[in-house]
Amino acid sequence: MSSGAPGEEYGMWSAVGVTEFEERVYREALRHPGAGPERWAHGVGESEPRVRRALARLAELGLVELPRTPDRTDGADGTATEDPAEPAAGSSPSAASVRSADITALDPRVAIRDLIRRHERQFDLLTALAGGELAREYDEARLHTEPSRLLEVVVGGTEHSVRLRQLYAVAEHEVCVLDTAPYVVDPALHSAYESEAMRRGVAFRTVYAIGGLEDPERLAQARRMASFGERGRVLPAVPLKLVLVDGRTAMVPLTRPEYGAGASAALVHHSALTDALGAVFETLWRGAAPLGTTGSGVPSATASGELTGTEREILTLLAAGLSDVAITRQLGLSVRTLRRRIGDLQERLGANGRFQAGVLAARRGWI
Repeated sequence: MSSGAPGEEYGMWSAVGVTEFEERVYREALRHPGAGPERWAHGVGESEPRVRRALARLAELGLVELPRTPDRTDGADGTATEDPAEPAAGSSPSAASVRSADITALDPRVAIRDLIRRHERQFDLLTALAGGELAREYDEARLHTEPSRLLEVVVGGTEHSVRLRQLYAVAEHEVCVLDTAPYVVDPALHSAYESEAMRRGVAFRTVYAIGGLEDPERLAQARRMASFGERGRVLPAVPLKLVLVDGRTAMVPLTRPEYGAGASAALVHHSALTDALGAVFETLWRGAAPLGTTGSGVPSATASGELTGTEREILTLLAAGLSDVAITRQLGLSVRTLRRRIGDLQERLGANGRFQAGVLAARRGWI
């Protein structure tokens, strides 16, 4: 007995390409195995030719099975010939090929599961088409007919947060971020949205401005994201904030964050502008230094010999571009001790400056 309403049940069958009548024929074949089309036609109250056509369709869907080897009869010259009523190898079954003794209704636990899987593959292909070729055609048409719809204005921190989460939820391949203080969206929320996307397999690349990482909490979040798989780099300054999803949709600020509740951003859909923003990101990414990590993300030894934990921490923070004051606050060192250790590390690396020392250490795999 069915547990759902008739309309709901038919909706489930139609989702995998089975009509209401074909479902009735399949059920009749399950209830009366081997009875044949004539008996099943009587059971569903329809003509036998119509039932045979339904059985042919059910065979195409993999719900009933027809013989693979066609019947053979002797020709006039005594040689075997194929029954013209049977389908040729590799062709779809026809109503004429459906014979009473040929038909086996397959176990629904296997047949329906396989049918659903075939449709899921088709749905995946359709989803890829929707996000690729069809989306490009849609965007190009909007660009010519309704260019104003390519840009949406987002106002206020709450709306920023909502739209950012929506963007990350639909990301499929990669998100590129330019990160600099101050922030409209709470960085902890941003990190949570990013983590959700990374768990789905979305790649993240982020270029951080040094100023934002002066905050110990923000630096800890950046390190945590790196441990989850984010590829992070750092620059002394980042010219703008940016979130670019799959190279097609971007969020960029229109006003400064100090506007608070009135801060606004532009949500830009695929266009020459998103292509330009992507080019800006790639240029900054190529010029940025790797952001080091600590803990399990750091090698235990380096080509230079052993580094102490404190030395590794110093190099990591130098690569991130932090000031002496910020580093001493992070590590609990005096300014004099820190500068002495930095000088020693610069000499070992052959670096001319503190930032170069961090960059060289990262490139050599020390951090």
